Amino acid sequence: LAAAIPSGIRDSHTLNDLFKDVESGAIATYLTFLGKTLSEHISYIYRELEEIKKMLDILDIRGDKA
Repeated sequence: LAAAIPSGIRDSHTLNDLFKDVESGAIATYLTFLGKTLSEHISYIYRELEEIKKMLDILDIRGDKA
């Protein structure tokens, strides 16, 4: 039944496809908020986290304590 219901995301994309996209994670490439996809937000957060980890490593090497 879900394969017969259009999702409205793009031509020939069905509700069944949407379920598969949720399961596979592909939905992150087209689910948008604040003008960017979820995938873009996650990538940005990951990059920022990596920078924070680098800064913390530098502080640890110097023996600085916050």
